[in-house]
Parts: sequence; structure tokens; C-alpha cells
Amino acid sequence: MAEDIHKARTAKQAQDPVCKMIIDVEKAAARIDHGDHTHYFCREECKREFEKNPKKYH
Repeated sequence: MAEDIHKARTAKQAQDPVCKMIIDVEKAAARIDHGDHTHYFCREECKREFEKNPKKYH
């Protein structure tokens, strides 16, 4: 079973759902609220990729 990426973060870090990079939420290049979660991205390109098909990353 795959690790739940929503539980992989600390209070100050999150995992970019697209590239899997661990990033500081305060320095995230982009963020989006989707369902019950806020997703943080290392760059705008990852956010755009997520927006194309959010279900692929859940």
C-alpha cells in the first residue's frame, strides 16, 4: 500500500504530490485547496500538472 502523502508532512513541510519533493510550506511556489486538503507545490509547473488530473495524485 502506498504511503499517504497527506500524513508525510510536518507542520512546516509538505510533499509535492506531483514530483514528491518535500518542501517548506512557507516557501512553496504554489498551493491549492482540493477536497479536504491543501496541496503545496515546489513550482508552478507541478501545480498545473496537478490541476490537469487531480485524481491521479490521490
